[in-house]
Amino acid sequence: MLAEQQQAAPQIHALEDRLERTARLHRTPCGENYIAWRQWGAQGSAIFLLHGGFGSWKHWLRNIDGLAANHRVFAADLPGLGDSPAAPQPHTAPALAHYFAQAVKQLDSGPQEVLLAAFSLGSSIAAHATALLGNKAGAVVVLGASGMGEMWANKTHELQKLSRSMSLDQVRAIVRENLALSMIHDRGKIDDQAIDVQRKLLAQKRSLLGMPISTSTTMFDALDQIAHKAIMLFGEHDCYMNPDVRTCLQRMKERFPRLETCLIEGAGHWVMYEEPEAVNAALLQALEGRA
Repeated sequence: MLAEQQQAAPQIHALEDRLERTARLHRTPCGENYIAWRQWGAQGSAIFLLHGGFGSWKHWLRNIDGLAANHRVFAADLPGLGDSPAAPQPHTAPALAHYFAQAVKQLDSGPQEVLLAAFSLGSSIAAHATALLGNKAGAVVVLGASGMGEMWANKTHELQKLSRSMSLDQVRAIVRENLALSMIHDRGKIDDQAIDVQRKLLAQKRSLLGMPISTSTTMFDALDQIAHKAIMLFGEHDCYMNPDVRTCLQRMKERFPRLETCLIEGAGHWVMYEEPEAVNAALLQALEGRA
């Protein structure tokens, strides 16, 4: 069994390892610390990616190649997660957005518009950064958005807990089940790569508690300013939407008539992993539509 696991591991991690190896690394200021960025692609307009809570740039693992074929892709680790040290307090979406807006200007200093795309926890931060960037941000796509008040339902209490006494096989089995409960709708798409990425992300040291942002109404505050350049994208079966995705999108359109919405049928919360081609198409359309 051990030999089989050792033979399978290189295939499981091949994409992750290649992207790590080929990335160009950047650091942008974040108080006395920094935000860690990885870049792929050397030409074309810029796309800036922010991940979700308990995550890192690896939330975008299956999207990077397609986006970087003709664009420069910059993927951050949120402060206090991944390779980025903690940001100064307060850890609110508007405060953190300041550092990301400055990073966009530093990493892409020219006049061309950029696209921001952000997942879950990162979506509220990106929405506020879009407001700060003014004309520099052509569009922002928020995927599985957070900060929507009573429309966002905390599901963490429904997940199975991990312990240090568990074997690797037990841990991977629980991670698989928790992915099915909270992240990926189609169990057939919960592959070994998704399990190992999620397992390592859950084990990382973190100093950013995203729940206060996710359960707030901070997305509404941002959309009051930038709804005309925002696209809200959800997987059809995103379990965090209360009471359901279609109802929430309808309510958002009623409140923000200029907001664009996009529904990816058959997908769950981690929509860009479950349906990378559909999400990439939506991102590139947003970029081209506002270029």
